[in-house]
Amino acid sequence: MPASTGAPGVARVLRDIGQVLVDIHGQSEHLSLLRGVKEHINLLDRYADLWDKRVEFGKVVAQLREIRRELRRCSRTSARWRRRVDLLQFQIEEIGSAKLKPGEDATLEQERLRLAKRRAGSPRWRRGITVAYEGTEANAGRARRLGAGGQGARRFVQD
Repeated sequence: MPASTGAPGVARVLRDIGQVLVDIHGQSEHLSLLRGVKEHINLLDRYADLWDKRVEFGKVVAQLREIRRELRRCSRTSARWRRRVDLLQFQIEEIGSAKLKPGEDATLEQERLRLAKRRAGSPRWRRGITVAYEGTEANAGRARRLGAGGQGARRFVQD
């Protein structure tokens, strides 16, 4: 701006600002007051000498968003770990309450094989088990008719 009067410089600045802020065509046929709102903000920030602060603030906001994303990720990870710890604690309690003894697995395997042999050898026994576990009234009569199967079951339980 010229230092003498300042009028031509001010008029030029106002004309430039006016072209950015207001766009009028004809006799009010088309009025565009808010063309390029982003440009308005940029212009005001530059005029108030805030552009550098705005850029710096933008960087801080980007950092804040990244920290929030990281916090959400950590929160999800923490929830997964809590669920994992709960599951492991449950499993530890179950194993403890089972009161397992050394060598018990071999004994249980032998028992399983013995039961499998008995079950495979007796079709009446399998039918009796099926009838007993279906649990309907109609099956009660069938169970009485399986007299030999019932005796086989008694022998099986006594062994």
